[in-house]
Amino acid sequence: MYAWQNNVFVKLPGAGIDIAVNEEGDIWSIGAVEISTGGNAIRRYQNGRHIQTNGAAVKVAVQPNGKPWVINKNNNIYRRTGDGWTQYTGSFVDLDVGADGTLWAVGEDKLTYRFNEKTGQFIHVDGTKTASRIGVDKYGLAWMTESSKAIYQYIDTCIEQEWPIDKNLEEEQTPANPLQDTDRECALKNWELLAGAALDIAVTPEGQVWVIGTNEKIYYWNENKWSWTAVPGAAVRITGGTNNKPWVANSAGNVYRWKGDGWEQIGGVSAKDISVSVNGDVWAVGKEDNGVYHYQSGSKTWNQVAGKNADKICVDIQDTPYMVDTGRAIWKWSGNNWVRFSGAALDIDCAPDGDIQVIGTNRVNYKWSYARNSWQAGTGRNLYSIAGTDDDVTYMTDNNNAIWRQSSTKWVWLSRYGYDIAAGADGSIFLVSNNKVAGGYGVWRFQHQKRNWDQISKYHGATRVAVDGSGNPFIVDESNQIFRWVDGRFIQIEGAAQDIGVNEDGVAWIIGIDESIQRLNLKTGKFTKVNGAAVRIAVAKGGAPWVVNSAGNVYKRIGDSWTHYPGVSGQDISVGKENEVYVTSKDNTIYRFNDKTNQWNLVDGVAKTLAVDKYGLIWAL
Repeated sequence: MYAWQNNVFVKLPGAGIDIAVNEEGDIWSIGAVEISTGGNAIRRYQNGRHIQTNGAAVKVAVQPNGKPWVINKNNNIYRRTGDGWTQYTGSFVDLDVGADGTLWAVGEDKLTYRFNEKTGQFIHVDGTKTASRIGVDKYGLAWMTESSKAIYQYIDTCIEQEWPIDKNLEEEQTPANPLQDTDRECALKNWELLAGAALDIAVTPEGQVWVIGTNEKIYYWNENKWSWTAVPGAAVRITGGTNNKPWVANSAGNVYRWKGDGWEQIGGVSAKDISVSVNGDVWAVGKEDNGVYHYQSGSKTWNQVAGKNADKICVDIQDTPYMVDTGRAIWKWSGNNWVRFSGAALDIDCAPDGDIQVIGTNRVNYKWSYARNSWQAGTGRNLYSIAGTDDDVTYMTDNNNAIWRQSSTKWVWLSRYGYDIAAGADGSIFLVSNNKVAGGYGVWRFQHQKRNWDQISKYHGATRVAVDGSGNPFIVDESNQIFRWVDGRFIQIEGAAQDIGVNEDGVAWIIGIDESIQRLNLKTGKFTKVNGAAVRIAVAKGGAPWVVNSAGNVYKRIGDSWTHYPGVSGQDISVGKENEVYVTSKDNTIYRFNDKTNQWNLVDGVAKTLAVDKYGLIWAL
């Protein structure tokens, strides 16, 4: 056995068949001599010698806390607990632990597995079926060789993370719930390293990114030049103000607001952190007393509110502040006092789209899930500060002050071609594929667990499809007839249409063959025509339709009239469960509607038609 020292390998005493070292330098090895039916001696290397422990094994990996995992000759897997070993279910041939504590293993069946600390079980991870050896990097992502010696890196970042329990807090924190939906479509996130280095980062509601450099100078990101542009002044904390006018606090605690050509000092408080909501509501944390202060724009004064020991603060889209105290606990303002919020954090951000994000005490990024009422882990590691935009892009700095952008979701091909696609609020996905059947083209449903498609009916096809909240499809066929899925078959509904939209509550609208817009009463089967004309339709939560007309203009029905949303020439439209509105344009680019700015934001990718599933993920053709 050898150790790399001063650019050369130095021989260690003893002999062995496997060795493992963690980032703290804890060394464990497996001896060269078989001592029992379980394998060879398990040893810890200390003070220049190997100290044998109880047990026998053939493979070893070391956790960040210095405790080993081992696999014995019978392919059983164990973790060191106290002075003994705890066995876990499974049969494995190789293993490794990342610097973040993530354990991966190769099964006797040559499949890859990741250990779930919540359940104490190994979860099979999709991948090659011929894995032989595995290693885990500092981010907890696996690198693997297969039997042909080809090398793979695991990039699926839908990793279940447990919200860290901070032992320094007297009150136990609420852990994140495991993802209950086994059919969840995983988003593969891209991390992009930007130039420069920063102490703090912020994004304005308009999407402009600002940072405080390691020299305390202030910069904004110029997307056209792909570089940072400096402005006068110096600061240590920054927050994104409205109209691309951030606020900063400098090392002396002075607060300033950017005017576009210089800084205006806002007196009355000495601040160490500051936050501005999308509505311009300003809150700060006192530099000397750790108190919380609320800026009164009318009188240009600061009012101190209840609460002490604050460290970081952010203000959400409803002007409600969230605070991280000096003990790392998270609090939410109720209007007259602070209410304990789940989790612990080092930094917190309230994004312009309503997302609440934090850097956990384990330096991982988390986003609050309102649906699950828990924190959901991101894929960042060793992070320091965080700021989000209004279109699901997150900027972060790490412990080395590097600046990262977590950009749009990758596109994954799902094995079929088609003409239309729809997503139900229950998670179901339906596709009008390209196989010809009577009435149009085959209607297929995506099987999430199998990751393939099943044709639901070989007797009647479609040209357009929509799905209600219970996963029942509605279709329009090539003769413009309308059908609804009932008890395992399509039942015709009287009327004719060229497109149909249904929301999660079963509110249905159609586009007639004359481009008329009509609401369908499912109880009576009757149609009610409203004013206007369109060629494509989608129905939002609450029952309001969005339409695209033949000229490509996009409208939403509000009350008894239509409101035009310019800025895009639409081809098709889709509305998600949480009222996320997406349009494919006539040049096949994709846009998402920003309901705070009333503008369309460009989304990565191209498509003719799309659907938004219950997780807000796009399915596109």
